[in-house]
Amino acid sequence: MRTKILTIVFLIGILSVVNAQEDVDKNEMVGFACYFAGQPSKTVEKYTQKLNSENYKWISKRLESENKAEKYMSVITLEKLTELGKYNLTEIELNLISEI
Repeated sequence: MRTKILTIVFLIGILSVVNAQEDVDKNEMVGFACYFAGQPSKTVEKYTQKLNSENYKWISKRLESENKAEKYMSVITLEKLTELGKYNLTEIELNLISEI
């Protein structure tokens, strides 16, 4: 009886984890080397390209995006660029970051 209960609990746990991954919105996902293919998410790839081309204004404009992943990446990217002395945040950007 105890073995049956443990088996049922185990299966319920496995099934709940599997179902949790089915509803992922890949457009609002931030991942650096994860998910099924072990690849960065599309959002991370976009931001990598913009950073490599030093297109910081594009990143800044994404602070007002509807996409939560873009907002998050914009905040952490601009804060790090500011910390490194490569970008100066405007008052508007600071306000947007504090809201996010």
